[in-house]
Amino acid sequence: MPIAAEALHFPLVSEVVATVIAGCKSPEEVVRAVATMDVKIPPEFWTTLQSEGLIPVDIPVPSP
Repeated sequence: MPIAAEALHFPLVSEVVATVIAGCKSPEEVVRAVATMDVKIPPEFWTTLQSEGLIPVDIPVPSP
């Protein structure tokens, strides 16, 4: 899974971050950012990050 997709999706699954702005320098980067938002990230991904200590367990994420 592309790390860019993880970074852009995280604010959508947690209330910890209010917004995210993709820093795009060109029209191609805008197209890539939009496509990145179409990547499907399963809820299990976020709970796995929590179980591995990469996201604090007190941050709400979707349940599998």
